[in-house]
Amino acid sequence: MMTETATMFDLTNAATTGAMAFAYMATLALAIVIVTVTTQAIVKAKR
Repeated sequence: MMTETATMFDLTNAATTGAMAFAYMATLALAIVIVTVTTQAIVKAKR
């Protein structure tokens, strides 16, 4: 019983860490896209 509980905890912990990492990467990618689009808009406006 103890082994099962520990495994479940490990799986939950791994899933949480994975979800947090995915969310972080998604936010980072979104930020890069926003910066790129904004920069392009500024460059086009200056021309």
